[in-house]
Amino acid sequence: MNRTVDSRTYEGQPGETVDVTTTVSGGGQVVVTVDGVDKGPLARFSLPPNPGDQIKWEIALMGPLGADCVVTIKVVDGGADGDFLVCQAHNPAPVHFYSASVVAVPAAVAAGATRGRGPSLTKVLEAAPGAKPAAKKTPAKVARTKAARPSARKAVKQAAKKGGKKAVKRTATKAVKKAVKKAAKKTPKKTASKPVRSVAKAVRKTASARRGRKGGRS
Repeated sequence: MNRTVDSRTYEGQPGETVDVTTTVSGGGQVVVTVDGVDKGPLARFSLPPNPGDQIKWEIALMGPLGADCVVTIKVVDGGADGDFLVCQAHNPAPVHFYSASVVAVPAAVAAGATRGRGPSLTKVLEAAPGAKPAAKKTPAKVARTKAARPSARKAVKQAAKKGGKKAVKRTATKAVKKAVKKAAKKTPKKTASKPVRSVAKAVRKTASARRGRKGGRS
């Protein structure tokens, strides 16, 4: 069961078992009554089977002044709920009244989640009847994600499949050079950063040297 905002009022699932125990001291006597039926000092009962139903019980203490009774109610919010009765001059025979309402299973679990116990409210809502399952990536979405990756990364992966580490190194070098050339063309020399200018210059110098070697061979 779960506690509600009202004192000694609970909510629970259909058919949930409730245990009420009492510990009396000071010469007192206690009686637990469930829906008008005397259960003695201890009571075990089940909540009604239908959501919306309610069950009521009361605990009465009788005895000399100073007699007291410690009440324990289980299971409440994953643990136990307590109460205390004492015979006093202005109330020599105290009686406390309790009630529990039956709610649907998801609602009862959700109430416990909002109090920081049990599963999270998100999981409860996902598990509720009629809840939409969490969105999953479709094959088409996965394909679009892969297609959106940089072309250089694709080239390196393909090279790894075909030619191993050497092919990866060659492909990666080509991809870097291509990117640097493209950046150098788009970026004016005056505004380009020093690293970009120096790398672009080295690439152009290497390309010129290669063209020179090819010309010498012919």
